[in-house]
Amino acid sequence: MRIPAYASKAARFSTPFPAAQDGELAIEPPAALTSGPVSGGSSPRSVVLPLSGGTPGATVKLTGLLTGTMEGPTSWFFRESGPLAGAKALGIFPDGERSHRFPVTAFLIDHPTAGKFLIDAGFSSAVAAAPRRALGQIGTRVFRNLRMKPSQAASMQLRDREVTVKTILMTHLHWDHASGLADFPDTAVLVDKKEWWAAQRRFGPLHGYIRRQFTGVTQIGLLDSAGPMVEPWGAFKRTLDLLGDGSVRLLATPGHSPGHVSFVLRLRDRLALIAGDALYAMRTLHEGHHPWELGDACSYHESFASIAAFAREYPQAVIVPGHDLEAWDASRIERGL
Repeated sequence: MRIPAYASKAARFSTPFPAAQDGELAIEPPAALTSGPVSGGSSPRSVVLPLSGGTPGATVKLTGLLTGTMEGPTSWFFRESGPLAGAKALGIFPDGERSHRFPVTAFLIDHPTAGKFLIDAGFSSAVAAAPRRALGQIGTRVFRNLRMKPSQAASMQLRDREVTVKTILMTHLHWDHASGLADFPDTAVLVDKKEWWAAQRRFGPLHGYIRRQFTGVTQIGLLDSAGPMVEPWGAFKRTLDLLGDGSVRLLATPGHSPGHVSFVLRLRDRLALIAGDALYAMRTLHEGHHPWELGDACSYHESFASIAAFAREYPQAVIVPGHDLEAWDASRIERGL
C-alpha cells in the first residue's frame, strides 16, 4: 500500500531515486552485484536461479494467511471524480459511510521437494499491540480501524501449524506487506533489486516504506526481473521461473512500486495468480475502476493489462488481489487450494 504524501508537495519527486542532498549518504545500487546464493549478513546479494528443489511437473499447495484487516477511504481504492475527489481519497474529508475494509495477508506455499515458503509477510505480531508505532503515523492517519489479534501474525500462524519456512518471496516492500518480516529475522527474503533500492531512499515513509520493518533481516536476496534469466510468459513480458520447474513463476508488474512483482503458481487443478498491489480488487479487473494513486501510471496500466489478459486466457484461474476482502472470503484460500 502506497502512503499518500499529502503533507508536502516537496516530498513528491518525479523520479523513484532522487539525488542525495548535501550531507546525505547516497545509497546507490552497486554497479555489479556479486553473483551467488543468498548469504548471511545485512548486505544484499544477488540470487542465482533456479533455486534448489525444483521437480519437473511439480504442483504446489497454496494457503492464505489473514494477518489482519484495516479500513481506508473507498475513493483511495476506486478513484472518484469531482473537486473533492483527491481530498476524499486521502482521507482529509472522510466519508464515514464509504470506507473500504481490506485484508492484509501472507501466503504459505508448499512445494513437494523445494519445501515451504511464504509470499509476503503481512502484519507483524507487534502491530496488534501498538499499530501506530509499528506502522507509522502517516499510514495510520489514512488507514484505520485495525482488526487483528496477535495470533493472526504469519509467524504465529506458522508456529501453530508447526511449519517452518525457508524463504519469503516479496511482491514489494510497502508497510502492509513487509511488516511481518520483523518476525522472521533469520529467514531468507527475496525481493526484486529495483524494489530493494527504492526502499532505501530518502522520504521512504511517504512512498510506503518503513525501513525498520526489514533492517533486522539477515539474509536479503535480490532478484533481477530485467536480467538475463528473464523470459516472456503469456501476456507478461518479463518473468522468472524461480525453481526451474514452472511451479512458481515471478511476474514483473511494476507501477504500484518500482520493483513490484506478482506470482503465478501451478496448483493441482488450476493456476493461481498472487497479484499483490498490481491489482487492489476484483472490481478493478471487472469494471476498470482504478485506484487514486497509481505510482508510475504508465507501468501500472501496462501491468494491469497483462493481468487482465491472463484472466481472459485462464478463466478458471484463482486471482488473488491485494486488498479485496470479499474476493478473499469467496476464494476460501484460508482452507488451502
